[in-house]
Order: sequence, then structure tokens, then C-alpha cells
Amino acid sequence: MENLQSTQPITWVKVIIPGTGEVYYTPLEGSAILQNTTTNLAITASYALSGGGGSDPTDTGSLLTTASFSDPRLTFTKGDGNAFTVDLSSLTSTSASFASTASFVNPLTQSVAITGSLTVNGNNTTTGTTTLGNGTFTKAGFATGDVLLDNNSTDTPGVLFYYANNSNYGIDSWSGSFDVLSGQQIRITNKLNETGGAVKMAMDTTGNVVFTGFVKANAWRAGQVINDIILSNTEVTISTTTIATSNTDTDFLTYSYTPVSSRSYLVIHYHLASYDYTGGTGNDSYFSRIKVDGTEITYAYQSTVNGFRTGVLFPLMGRYTNSNTTAKSIVVAARRNLADDSITIVNSATSMWLRITEIAR
Repeated sequence: MENLQSTQPITWVKVIIPGTGEVYYTPLEGSAILQNTTTNLAITASYALSGGGGSDPTDTGSLLTTASFSDPRLTFTKGDGNAFTVDLSSLTSTSASFASTASFVNPLTQSVAITGSLTVNGNNTTTGTTTLGNGTFTKAGFATGDVLLDNNSTDTPGVLFYYANNSNYGIDSWSGSFDVLSGQQIRITNKLNETGGAVKMAMDTTGNVVFTGFVKANAWRAGQVINDIILSNTEVTISTTTIATSNTDTDFLTYSYTPVSSRSYLVIHYHLASYDYTGGTGNDSYFSRIKVDGTEITYAYQSTVNGFRTGVLFPLMGRYTNSNTTAKSIVVAARRNLADDSITIVNSATSMWLRITEIAR
């Protein structure tokens, strides 16, 4: 006996017998492949399409077979071949509670409130202003690209530059007292909001600035003091205490100074409190001078005629125009003019000083 098996879905056709009205269902030609198999058991059955009421097959003409989307319309196709569309352009999204990813949004024109963290792995370009903090201070005068920091208090949000764990350089604005400053200040600190933090620079609203370290300048306005040193007798070289032994200079003090700037003045002041030439008789006259690299920058003249003295040899002060940062040889010297006596000077910490002031020009 043959057993008929279907290897693919069967489409059934309803057949009504004329006269009797009997209804039969038969597979549509070409809709199924029937194959023979051999079995030792034959089973007889009259025919049953379905258990129970024996109702007609479901009409699939109104069922949807396909759906497609072409912004902003959805298109649906029914089983009978007819199609209809739904226009989505008027729909407005009111809220979205959660989105794990978004592959493409262009453009996002509405305001967006984010209560959690936001990580941007690509470039972030802002054509407006950026406000950081939870403050509501009135703001005016800001422009495109400005960053506004506002915590609704005198202590603003800080900008922290981390270079290690719990270690940063920070910038913020804060109201209080620091050194001689008080009131609102802008500060640079290390370890801002971290244990062990300390202010390194602060400026108040009038422009007064306090630094906790030194400030090294590489440029100066004309007239600014670049360097100022005062040297005692032990910080310079004193070659002799008997000077003006002839009409040739006695270079009795020398010092080498290296200018900080290549465009400056060197103002040199030499003070000698005690010198004496009273050992002889008659009229005497002398010259003293300061030389820089062998060139005289100032001199003094003193003479004694018939017991009357005119002028003094010391102190001396002069100015040298400097144009490089090469070391300069500074010399103090004295010589006779018309004299037969030498001069004796006192070489002590309280009698002798040399001051060099470098001023920008």
C-alpha cells in the first residue's frame, strides 16, 4: 500500500459537487510533491480536514505579507496584493527613558538634558557657549566659544590638570584672604581640592598679584630694574690699600659682573668712607675713576692748595651702556695729578661698598 507524504506546504482548493452540495478539499496542482513510501500497514480513513466544526480555511487576502520603510512613510502589502502607507512625519517624540547606543543623529536640534555621565569618543565641537556648574548667576558679555563656570557662589568650579593620582594643578576663583590679598581672587594651586594643596599664585580684582615662588623674567620694559647687587669688601678683589703712588692708575678694586640682559644700563656706585694722604706737605691733587672693560665711565678730582681742599675722590657713581651678556670687568682706580704723596685707604666691611644696578633700556 502507498503512503502519501508531503515534503512542502500544501495549498488546498475547495470543491463543491453539483447536485449533492458535498464539499471536498484537494491540493492545488503544483503546490505539493507527493512521494511513495512502502509500509506493511494500511489504514483506512474517510477524510477529515480539521477536527471539530469543519469550517472553511481562513481568508488570507486581508493579512499583511510585507512591510517597508522609506522616511517618513511605512508601506504595508496585504495578501491580496493591495498596499497602503502610514505617514510618520507628524510624529513627535516626547521622551525616551533609555538608549544604550545611537549610531547616527544628524542634526540634533532640540535641547537635551542628560542627568548621568556622557562619554564622547570622537571630536566635540561647540559653536555656542559651554556652562559648567549648577549656578544661575546673571551672565552678560560672553561670546561664542566661551566657557562659563558658575556654582552660584564665590567659589567657582575649578579646572584641574591631573599629572598623577590625587595630584593636579588647578585654577579657580575664590573669595577669602591670602597673604596680603583679600576678597575675590583667581588662584593657581597645586592639588586643588586634594589633601596637601597650596596656593602658588593669586591675583585680586585690582590686579595685585602674590607669588609664593620667584618670578624670572626674560624681557623688561625700559626703566625696570633687572638686577641689583651690593658687594662688601670681602666679595670684591682689593689688591692694595696704598693707592695713587704715581701718575699711572692704581687699580685697587676689581669685580667681574655678567649682565642679565643684552639691552641694559649698568649703574655702578662705589663708596669708600675713609682714605688719607696727610703724610706729606705742599699742594696735592688726584683723580679717581670707575672703568668698565678698560673704559672710564666716571671720575672725581680732589686737590689741596695752601690748606684748602676742593672736591672729593669718593664716593663715585657712573652709568655704562651694555649691549651683550658677556662678563664685564669693573675696576676702581686712583692716580696722582700733581702730588708727591700716596693715599692710604681703609679696607673694612663698613668702609667700603660696591653696588651694581642693571636697568632695562
